[in-house]
This record gives sequence, C-alpha cells and structure tokens, in this order.
Amino acid sequence: MMDQRSACPTGLDAQSGPVWTVNRRKLMSSPPELTDRVLDFLHSDVAALSACTLVCREWLPSARFHLFSQIALDSSDMESFLDDMDVVGSPRPSAFSKFAVTGLGNVKSLRIDGLDLSAAPISFPKSLPHLESLGLHVFQADSFSIVATWLSALPSLRSLVLSGDWDGNETEMLTSSTSLSPTLPYLTHVDLDCPLRVLLGWFLSLAMVPAIVSLVLRDIWEEEVSTISRFLVAMDASLESLTLVYPRKDSSSWRR
Repeated sequence: MMDQRSACPTGLDAQSGPVWTVNRRKLMSSPPELTDRVLDFLHSDVAALSACTLVCREWLPSARFHLFSQIALDSSDMESFLDDMDVVGSPRPSAFSKFAVTGLGNVKSLRIDGLDLSAAPISFPKSLPHLESLGLHVFQADSFSIVATWLSALPSLRSLVLSGDWDGNETEMLTSSTSLSPTLPYLTHVDLDCPLRVLLGWFLSLAMVPAIVSLVLRDIWEEEVSTISRFLVAMDASLESLTLVYPRKDSSSWRR
C-alpha cells in the first residue's frame, strides 16, 4: 500500500494541504554590497553591531570586524603581558615614566623612533632586565654617557641597533663613560649608524669586550677607520658577518 504522503505532488500534503519548501539561506542572504553599507553605517553602534552578528553567518565576520576595530585595555598589570614593544612617532619622554616605575620585566624586544634619551627617565632601561633586542632610531642625546648608561643597564642584550647622534667633546665622552663598565656577554648582533669612534672605543675599553658575530657599520668617515680597525682585530675570533657602508661622495651625512 502506497503512503499517501509520498504519493502527493511536490508542495502538497495529503493531510495538511500545501507545503511550501523555503530555502532559508536564500531568504536570509543579501547582496554583500548592501551588507557592507549597513554595517559601515552602524560602525559606532556596538549594540546594533552585536545584534547584526546574530542575523546570519554571512554577517558575522563583517560585524566582528567593526566591533573589534579598536580595543582598549585597562589593567594595572598590563606590563606583565608585554614581550615586544614598538614605539614610533617621536614619543614624549614622560610616557616612559610609568614604565620606569611599574617595570617591563617580560619585554624582550624594544624599538623606539625619535626619542631624546636625555629627557627620558634614566631609570627606564633598568626596568627592562630581560631585554634581548634594542633598536634606537633617529635618537638624540646630550652626551654619550647617557647612551652608555642605557647599554650598561641591559645585561641580557643580544641585538643592538643604534641610529642617532649625541653632543659633547669626544675626549670628555670617553672619560665620563669609562666608569660605566657593563658586562654584555650575550651581545652578538650590532648595527650602528652613529659616531663610531666613540662607541667602538667604549666597547674596547670594557673589561669584557663583546664577542660580536654580526657587525654592520654605516656612514663611515675617514677619522673613524683606525678605531674600526682596532675593533675588527679584537673581533677576529668571533666575527662571522661584516658590512661596511661608506657615505656617497655626493651626499652629506646627517650626523655631520
């Protein structure tokens, strides 16, 4: 005996009458262009965007994009979650005061662009006991002793990039910084675009000269060659990669 339901034409039910099959996916979908216009309009309305995430699966990714386009974190111990910092845009030195107090014990990589080291809290580098990579780009300092103080406070440093300048007489620089004799046993990668005679001379004056594996020296001038030669001799046993960049004859150094 044939089942009455199976014998009914498509769209009909023997007991309840017409049955209309609805494609729910097609009903809920809308042109992507229209969806984008709606969600863009609701960009600042968190409640409405939250409701949009429940409309259908197609709306969910776009709605989430707007919902989480900006995230603000407010935590008294946020510093403990940071392991990589990139500070750009000539930051105000006062911005580092809080970090100098709370500490950044887990930060291993730090890059700062356009900082006046003389105006930053001298205690800031001491808040980075586990820092392994430091990049100071387009920096300025009143004297080399400030740069030496920063490096002296970073015993775990492995990679150093310096691109900047400092003021002061060269002899006074080396004399004032000789009391700073840090141990930088892990420093192996160095990239320098700064007054090389002062910095390399300071490295050579340390009780334990860093065993550099990779060395990049930029904007080399004639008066720096003798110091560079002495430094390369000291690095003979460890140095594996060396890059020397001389200024073009038709260009003037921004450091001079």
